[in-house]
Amino acid sequence: MKVAYQDAITVACANIHQLPSDKADNLITFKNFIGEAASKGSNLIIFPEMSLTAAGGPTIGHHNPITDMHQLAETIPGPSTEELVKQAREHNIYVVAGMLEKDKRNPDIIYNTAPVISPEKGLIGAYRKVHLFKTEKSYTTPGKELPVFETRYGPIGVVICSDFFCYPEAARTCALKGARLIALVTSVMVTIRDLEGNITVYEGAVELVPDIIRVRAYENHIYIAAANAVGASLLGYRAFGKSMIVGPDPPGSFAVKYFAGPASQVKDELIIATLNLEAMDKARQRLWQNRFPKAYRAITQNQ
Repeated sequence: MKVAYQDAITVACANIHQLPSDKADNLITFKNFIGEAASKGSNLIIFPEMSLTAAGGPTIGHHNPITDMHQLAETIPGPSTEELVKQAREHNIYVVAGMLEKDKRNPDIIYNTAPVISPEKGLIGAYRKVHLFKTEKSYTTPGKELPVFETRYGPIGVVICSDFFCYPEAARTCALKGARLIALVTSVMVTIRDLEGNITVYEGAVELVPDIIRVRAYENHIYIAAANAVGASLLGYRAFGKSMIVGPDPPGSFAVKYFAGPASQVKDELIIATLNLEAMDKARQRLWQNRFPKAYRAITQNQ
């Protein structure tokens, strides 16, 4: 029997500073944002990449970022996700939040992960970032799948940062699997630490990132809710915020609307938008009718 989904969803994105390495205080910040989002009618809140375990936060004094990250990583489920399950149930809201996940079988393995938490079922799954950024490869293991997660609003896709910006196949896969919304968990940089340890300006990021988000929304006829971090990070880069919720409006058209955002580049902010999922579904079905997958085999061939 086909499940009847709710066709309107109110989504919140937390545009927040990268938090210090203090999980107890950081969970208070998360609780405050969850409470605010719920009080304003939100059904889903999305937090930035690696924000839950604060691995992107600055530390004071001498430190080894890789060692710090292994110490901050948690298993899923774990203390932080269990607390967010409580918050989700208390406020009747779905929660997606970036964190560092420690492998249950091998604690030396960590993933860049986004758990997905339901108010009805608790932890319903977790997405592990597939396409690692060059500096991540020294401390993070890539995931292997691009799942979608079942909610009362239909399937939701989750992708993390470079999955989305560098590899259009990720968003397309989520859409083909039936996602009605893509949650983009990210920490896009305006400055970057390269492989030699030098900090340089990440040319064009502030200007190009919003354009990429809008293009992905158009080419898949889908809503994109992007939560980005703000401020300095443990690895020496600086994220620039501008969280946003976008989608074609009207669905199927060339016009892509900012339903919320872009948020501030320098301060914490919660952005919220209500989205019509049914109309976008119909537009996407028209888009799929003209696809010709046989012509795209080079995309999935081993290279």
